[in-house]
Amino acid sequence: MGAMMKAMVAAAVLASVGGFAAGANAATVVQIASYTQVGGGKTFAWDGVGGNGGRLFTNSTLAANASAAQIGAASAQWVNVIFNFNDAGVMGLQGQLLFNATAPTGPATQLTASVPIRQSGLNGSFAFKYTGAGPVTAYGTTFNTGANLLSGTFTNGWLSVGGSSGGFADSYGLTGGTVTLASSVIPMNKLIDGDLGFSFSGLSQQAAITGSNGTRQLRDFRASSGANFSATAVPEPTSWALMIVGFGAAGAILRRRGALAAA
Repeated sequence: MGAMMKAMVAAAVLASVGGFAAGANAATVVQIASYTQVGGGKTFAWDGVGGNGGRLFTNSTLAANASAAQIGAASAQWVNVIFNFNDAGVMGLQGQLLFNATAPTGPATQLTASVPIRQSGLNGSFAFKYTGAGPVTAYGTTFNTGANLLSGTFTNGWLSVGGSSGGFADSYGLTGGTVTLASSVIPMNKLIDGDLGFSFSGLSQQAAITGSNGTRQLRDFRASSGANFSATAVPEPTSWALMIVGFGAAGAILRRRGALAAA
């Protein structure tokens, strides 16, 4: 093979392999969305049901000092939020959030008495919908009222609280759980391996564990909230296509060289 032919083959192979490696390295974790609640009220509630079980859910109509019986009888409801597509730079959207998660009942093995107190093993779902009046465009998609801004299901989330603040988090690396995300706006290639982190402030009661032995539970509370959502973004399909073209070019040069040698 002549020097020029070798150089052409090497350049094509390096370009395709280099593009492939760059695409793999481009799969990075980015913050895709966040929200803040509207107003200063309490938008989340924790209902400890005994035996290490409980519910974490959105509710803005319960009184800040609601009794255990009132929290136990309440259901998850949509609460008003300001939603941001951080990765796209589209901020300040009017929206609503619905969140509902449960922790299994049973012996108090999931509840830690350390500070912060941790209740693990929460499974559930959440959804943000757009409630603004006019159409908005993000990620090249125009959407209207009622659109699914971001939703997801999760397993083995952790609720951690101490004093008058805390948070809820889930990701494979942190909790060993799973987060599956969906959106009618955000491209699917930006929603791989989701992470979520809710922050709570102004707990209506200081965080505490009540009961004993098999009836221990995290004490009921109401709280204000906000959250950040991250996920792994992988290359666009066009990027993969360019990488394949690079390999094809290398193959064409090699086939050309073989034909010349045979002649």
